[in-house]
Amino acid sequence: MVKYFNKHVYEIDILNTFISFKQNISNNTFEITANINAAEYLDRLWESIKVIVQPDDIDLDQMLQSKIPIVITPRYSLGHYEFWFAFQLMITNFRKIPLLLEYHLERWKGSIQFLNTLEFHILSIYEQNKPSNVENVTDTLYAWIVTRRKQFGFEKIKNVEDAVIIDEFYNVEVKEFQSKDLSKPLIMDQTILPDLLEILTKYLFDLNEKDKLEILLNGGSLTAPLKLNCFGNSIGFALITLKDKGKIISTKSSIGVWLQNNFLFRKEIRSLLKN
Repeated sequence: MVKYFNKHVYEIDILNTFISFKQNISNNTFEITANINAAEYLDRLWESIKVIVQPDDIDLDQMLQSKIPIVITPRYSLGHYEFWFAFQLMITNFRKIPLLLEYHLERWKGSIQFLNTLEFHILSIYEQNKPSNVENVTDTLYAWIVTRRKQFGFEKIKNVEDAVIIDEFYNVEVKEFQSKDLSKPLIMDQTILPDLLEILTKYLFDLNEKDKLEILLNGGSLTAPLKLNCFGNSIGFALITLKDKGKIISTKSSIGVWLQNNFLFRKEIRSLLKN
């Protein structure tokens, strides 16, 4: 799963990791081995981000400019999670490495599985890609693993994809009506949801549909469009203004499709009543 805007300091923020990695290369802080082309290196990271966020149809350039967090979890893709975990290790101060690892250890209910994932997958990616001058990080990583292996021991390596993962984000249940999605959800800063819900509720023809509106704003889907007693361009303008302020990161075209598919506005409702 991918989430935007809000994050814990030790979650895997792929956009911040990319920005930090790029800055370290530009400032010659990282010593990249001679056989690696730095530009191709960064292109590879950027293409990975584009693949990860593509299903959400977000404005990635806007996110890069505003440095809005993009947090990846194992539930989205274990492979992407492992890849970006390795790169986040490279840009993390070695003194904070144990704190980062302890945080992720707690997120995994099967602690031994996290150790296996870290030791045999994440560290493999790390070793293949790390700059040559991050040995403090490397030493700290292995020291932490040795300490935890003494505590948890070893066992036959299981398929890490079968590991049970716990996290307040992973376990969120989103109520949905059993229907096909009318459009992709809007990706927005959760802090604007109460105000946006209050504004749109004022225009509902049927106030009993407030619960459906709330589900829609939280990323759910509807069986039928909601009726709003206003013109579509006024709501559209409000949403574009929120996008310009960095509170919504979906593309403008995605906002338009979301409005068209999930709402009937005053002009359309009058036309239906005439028929």
